[in-house]
Amino acid sequence: MGLPGLAGANFGTTGTNSGTLTVAWDDPSGTFQSLSNGAVLFYVRFQLLGSNGQNSQVYINGTPTDIEAADEHIQIVPVSVVPGTVSVGPQAPRLRIAQISNNQVIVAWPTNFAGFVLQSRPELATDAWVNVPGLVSIVGNEYTVTNSMAGNRFYRLIQGSTVTNPELHIKSGGAGFVILSWSTNSPGFTLQSRTSVATGNWSDVVPSPTIVGQEYSVTNASIGNRFYRLVK
Repeated sequence: MGLPGLAGANFGTTGTNSGTLTVAWDDPSGTFQSLSNGAVLFYVRFQLLGSNGQNSQVYINGTPTDIEAADEHIQIVPVSVVPGTVSVGPQAPRLRIAQISNNQVIVAWPTNFAGFVLQSRPELATDAWVNVPGLVSIVGNEYTVTNSMAGNRFYRLIQGSTVTNPELHIKSGGAGFVILSWSTNSPGFTLQSRTSVATGNWSDVVPSPTIVGQEYSVTNASIGNRFYRLVK
């Protein structure tokens, strides 16, 4: 909420089933508040009902609550309102966010929603959206991205080109060894490993991969815990 004291109790929800939401607010200090141009007072989340391409107007009017604002002298000041439109678009994937360590989260969405790019920004109402760095991995039936938990972070998906990591295969290579492989349709990747899934530095795996059939292949010693990834 963008005003002191503004909370759920300031909103009248008895008419929301018919599309009406009311709001009233008085400065709890008994004086007034000054906000910068473009400041957000509150957000409204809609449950969209309808078919793809349908539109519905959203507007603020004086029914049933009058549109009224006053200055510090309790003098009425003019208020201008601009209507908007809500459009029903294609169904969007729902993001899943899970903490995996003290400083990392996984952000995931279903793989049946291809063609999306993950973006983030530190403030919900300000700052530019930027693409989350790094490639997207496919784990089970989800696209996943691992990202830092430093500070506030808000995420969204926009339609674009999803760049994914190739699927990494691991199998036994005999006593004390494992064989790691990935498709030759994904050139330019480097295989790395470390001994902990959440901490430590990633190191390039040696030797370099060889091509076996339609896969890049690396044979590596299976000593202790070892976690692998592909990077580009």
